[in-house]
This record gives sequence, C-alpha cells and structure tokens, in this order.
Amino acid sequence: MTTTPRVLIVGPVCNISGYSEHARTLADAFINMGDQIDLYIQETQWAASSRSLKYFQKYKKYINKTQELYRRHIDPQGNVNLAGLYDTTYQVKPPNEFERMSENDIGVTAALETTFAPEAWISKCNSMSRILVCSEHAKKNLKNTKGADGARITTPIDVIPHGYRQEDKEDVYSQIQLSTKFNFLTVLQMAPRKNFDLMIQWFLSEFKDDPEVGLVIKTHLQNNSTLDYHATRDRLINLLDTVAKDRKCKVYLVHGSMSDSQVQSLYDPEVIDCYISTTHGEGFGIPLFQAACNNIPIITTNWSGHLDFLRVPVTSKSGKKKIKSHFIKVDYTIDKVKPYHLMPNLITPECEWAYPKEESFKKALRQIRKPGRYLDFDTNVLSSYLRENQNISKVHEKYQSFIKNNLSLVDYKDVETGLLPKISIITSVYDGDDHIEGFLEDITRQTIFKEKCELILINANSPGNEEEVINKYLDKFPDNIIYKRLDKDPGIYGVWNMGIELSTGEFLTNANLDDRKSIDSLEYHAKTLFSKEDVDLVYADCYITDKPNQRFEDQDPTWRKLTPFAFTGKETLLKGNSPHNNPMWRKSLHDKHGTFNDEYFSAGDWEMWLRAAFGGSKFFCLNKLLGLYYLNPKGISTNKETEKKKQKEEFSIFKKYQKVFLQG
Repeated sequence: MTTTPRVLIVGPVCNISGYSEHARTLADAFINMGDQIDLYIQETQWAASSRSLKYFQKYKKYINKTQELYRRHIDPQGNVNLAGLYDTTYQVKPPNEFERMSENDIGVTAALETTFAPEAWISKCNSMSRILVCSEHAKKNLKNTKGADGARITTPIDVIPHGYRQEDKEDVYSQIQLSTKFNFLTVLQMAPRKNFDLMIQWFLSEFKDDPEVGLVIKTHLQNNSTLDYHATRDRLINLLDTVAKDRKCKVYLVHGSMSDSQVQSLYDPEVIDCYISTTHGEGFGIPLFQAACNNIPIITTNWSGHLDFLRVPVTSKSGKKKIKSHFIKVDYTIDKVKPYHLMPNLITPECEWAYPKEESFKKALRQIRKPGRYLDFDTNVLSSYLRENQNISKVHEKYQSFIKNNLSLVDYKDVETGLLPKISIITSVYDGDDHIEGFLEDITRQTIFKEKCELILINANSPGNEEEVINKYLDKFPDNIIYKRLDKDPGIYGVWNMGIELSTGEFLTNANLDDRKSIDSLEYHAKTLFSKEDVDLVYADCYITDKPNQRFEDQDPTWRKLTPFAFTGKETLLKGNSPHNNPMWRKSLHDKHGTFNDEYFSAGDWEMWLRAAFGGSKFFCLNKLLGLYYLNPKGISTNKETEKKKQKEEFSIFKKYQKVFLQG
C-alpha cells in the first residue's frame, strides 16, 4: 500500500483472563511486525476481572496512540467517526459483541463451549469479514449453528490455537507449604461452566480418608481483589465442610494476582502429580494446555476444545503415524444446559454441553493415585510435541501470516504494468453455447488483456457451435487469442495440460466459460504475484450466483460471498480447494511439481495445489472480491448427477495428503 496499513486491536489486553491472554498473543504478534503495520490498541474491560498495571505499561504506547487518534476525529456530538479510520480491525471478544468498525473486520474469539451458538450470533458473525477461533471445536459448533429461518454462519472461520510461552519459574509451593505427598492441581474460575462444586464433591468422596493426598486450587469468583478472596474462601470452606468436614486429605487455596513466572510455577511436575477438570466445555482451555506443556498427567472431560492439543500424532513401532489421546478420559453425556446456568446472549436454553460422569471421574482418580500406576501414554511425548509445534513463536507467525494475507500488504497499484510478464489464460471449450459470448467479452475487456495476455482456447470436441463466436473474437484480437480444436475430449485437466504446453506466458491462469471476473481481476492477480517473489500462486475471494451470464458489476443482492482460507501453510489446502475458480500461478510451479493429473475428472486442480503446497510452494490469498462463480447445474463440479463420484474423488485425495501430513 502507498501508506502503512492502520490496524486496530480491540480487546482486554490489560486484564487477567483467557480472553486477555488471547488479546495479548495477538498484540505481541503484531508488535513484532515492526513498521509493516501501524498498530493501535483499544483497551476493553473483561467482565469484572482484575486489571494489571504491568500489562498497561507494556501496551500503553498503543493505547494512548489510539485515544489521541479518536480525539482528532471526534464530532460535535462527542462521537468518533470510524469510517475509513482503520484498514482492518481485530476484535477480541465473544461474537455477540462483534460490531462493524472498518471495511475489514476480523472477529477473534474463543467462541463457544456448547454444541452450537445462540441464534443472535449468526448475524453478528456474518457482519465480520473473517473469524479466528482457537480450536476446531469452536469452529465446528459455530458452523453447526442454525437459525429458525435456516440461516447459518457463512463467514470464513480459521483456527489459530493458543501458544506455549516459556517463563522463568518461582518457588510458589514453598509459600503454600504443601504437606501432602500426592498432589492434584486445578486452575479455574468458580463459574458454572467449570463444574467446580461437583468436582470437589467427587474428589472428597474419593480421598476424604487419604492424608497423603492434596488438591491445589487456584481460583476466584470474579477477580483478584481482597473482597473476592474472602468471598471465594468462604464459599470453598462451606463446600468442603458440607461434603466432608472430617476429611483427612488437604485442600490448598491459591488466590490473588500472580506474575507470569509464578503462574507458570504452579505447573511443576516435581510437585503436581495430576491436573484435574470436570469442565462442561472449553473453547480452548489454557490451564489444561499449560499442564500438558509441563509434562503433567491430565484427567478431564473427553469433549470440547482441549481435545485439539490433548490428542496429537504419535509414531507406532511399525512406523505409522496416528492421532492418540494423551490424557485420562472422563466419560460424559451431552444434554441441555441447566436453566440456572443460562447467560443472556451467550448460553441460551437451546444450548447443550457435556456432563461428566461421576464414576468415570472417580475411576480416573483411583487410576492415577494407584502406586506404580500405568498410563497408556507418555506425557513427555505430548509436552515435547506442544512445545515444538505450538509454542508462542509459531503462533505469532500464524497471526502474522494471516494479517499479511488478509491485508495484501503489497498494493498492486504500486507495480508498473509494463514490468509484468505475459499471462496465459487457459480455457476449455465444451458445450458452451450459452456462455461463450459473455465469456469472451468479459476476458477481452480485462484492463491488461491487450497488453499482457494470451487467451488459449482449446475446444475439447464440443457438441456446441462456439466457433462462430470464437472466430469473431479471433478477428478482433489476432495477437491475443490462440484457438485449437481437438478430435477427442481428454477431460478438463488434459485440456489444461495442453494449454500449459502451448502457453508462452510466465504466469498462468484458468478461466471457466460460465464464470466472470472484475475488470481488473487479472491485473490485480498478476501484480500481486509479481510483487511476491517467494509466492508461486495467488487467489482471491469471489461471489457465487445461481444466475447465468451475469457480469461482476451487476452486484446482485442474491449473490453470496465465497471467501477462501488464508494460506498459512500446507495444512490450509487440506481444508479445501482455496484457490477455487480464480487462481494465477507461475508456470515454473509445474517444473517443480509436475502438471495436472488428468485421471481426475473434477478435483485435479485441488490435487495439483496440494502437491505443490506439500512440495514447498507458497500461496497467497488476496482477500479481495475479484470473481463471480456461477453455480452451474451442468458444471463438472456442481452437477448433482456426478456428486457421488466427485465426493469419492475428493475423499481419496484428502486421505492421501492427510496421510502425508501426519507423517510429517
């Protein structure tokens, strides 16, 4: 861009909570980008949680800069006009609080711990350009959400998890003065979702007569204040005395503000023998993650967001990789949230979550307490995997990659058209009488068509009469159009491979007869690809229409947006064919990875891009609407009659590359 993009983070960066950790991770990632972006932070308060002066001092520069910017843009009524103020905003909050603040709003959220979200979230989520969540559980259940009118969340959702941050440790347990030999730990807020009361009851029922067992509880009701300490302590004592007043096991309460190193020292495997939780559900589960990273065995509910990091790939003796659970599972049932646990706009009467089973939890406690206990997993394996693959540096890189893709930090307008190489547009012509005229008009009016493009039309023995129209355009653009007719149809990917052989361009793109482009689509793709020398392929967002032969500028209100995943690595392509119908790539990509596999009938492009990504090629998402995709009922990938064949083909491709991915 001609100016550094202005980026705003809205979130509780100075509070002590899970959402605050999320906001700080995002802020630190963007701060590390230096002058690539112009960062602003709008601090918010998270519920009644404590605010940290240390974190305020850390982010004060960006908070004050934001306040000063608002002072310069305040109107006579005292309101701040945000229009055009930021290039993008990252709003770290529950989805019910999302709001429009820029043309490119990103919702960053732990989302939900239940099976689906309140209906009111649908419109809020769909007001965002993209959504970032921290677990596959959160993503899945946002996608599960359905309104009474059938509406669903259509905004693209990406997953970037929490990251492990190595901290120096302090000796907090000498202050707590543990006197027990076998100690459990739990870190949580005394909130309904954590299922705290039942966990304590079940724990005491199992260990009330065992003087060697202790439970360290780091907890609070609302915040770290002195008033909260007394309220928390009174509630805990009342619960303990009600359940087992004459208990022999010990319970240690930890409350109040702690430094990062003090919090980290709670997860000491030399002192703590097991972490326990009977949670109803987690969007992620940071304390569980900390325990896992610190080589501590875990007992918890076998459901929700924490399964993302408690199940990781392991290599068997035969050399095969598989996903294995590295915790002691507590069985559960899924049922409606109890009326007294409902929260307006967050947990509604239709929502469900997990109810851990008492006997399963107690059995797990007995298993871990048993002398010479045997665990069917190695905590070292899990800890090492998470520290290597999900450390804070790698999570920062994921956020940085996301924003670079999202903002398209290189502006195509800064690239001189004359510097661009030739672009070869490859098109298969088959049964296209209804679309050929509109297609050729659309392609030839592209801003750089006459100067930089060659259109390679290959007629795959079509039964149609497209040649009459094609000849007309050959007369108009004799230097830009190559036409070849075949005696036999080799399939779409056979045609594309022929097009590659005929092409003289350094950049390649495919163009489908029934799709359309914005007038500057090819220019935007080409200039971005030219600017990013380490990228082999670029792709963009598009609209979807059910009506044939519309033009991009028609802007029909019935159109839907198709926003592909931003490319963050080869795993992005496992989620689906992100380049979809409008990629542009370097011809040299085929020198590295071969051409399209013409044995496929509809998913050969996905397989090609997977092959390239797994072979080390980088892709880039333009995050700009540049195409119009016609959902053609007769199309190769959209025909209902061939849907099963298509699904079978896609599944085989997915399994093939999933296996490669798991093998590392």
